[in-house]
Amino acid sequence: MKRCIIALSFVMGSLLVGNAHDITPDSPQKPVKKAVRSSDKETLFVRNLMKKMTLTEKIGQLSQYVGGELLTGPKSGSLTDSLFERGMVGSILNVGGVDNLRKLQQRNMQLSRLKIPVLFAFDVIHGYKTIFLHLWRSPVRGI
Repeated sequence: MKRCIIALSFVMGSLLVGNAHDITPDSPQKPVKKAVRSSDKETLFVRNLMKKMTLTEKIGQLSQYVGGELLTGPKSGSLTDSLFERGMVGSILNVGGVDNLRKLQQRNMQLSRLKIPVLFAFDVIHGYKTIFLHLWRSPVRGI
């Protein structure tokens, strides 16, 4: 059994080494391009939007601010009109209430240059404010 494994390892290793001559740094590598169908409207829309965005706006789309109602991490700066105007708000975390969300989104859509909607999220533990019990609070042991 041990000889079989050693022999198989030798054969596999020689196959890998034997094919190594095909991959040389001197051979030019062709860049891989995906063909974009003109019917793919979403892809074209996103590419055109990315061309319109400044570097600051692209970085701003990666920025996430904390609304302040429920802090689950460090507190971020306040959401000013200047941040919305410069496109520096990508998402907002932990803002409660439909009215608050609507006001923030309307502010963003009025002030931002490209009118990219802000994403909203809420960082909660599974089962927060629901009827479901947490597993560690379960009266049944051994689940």
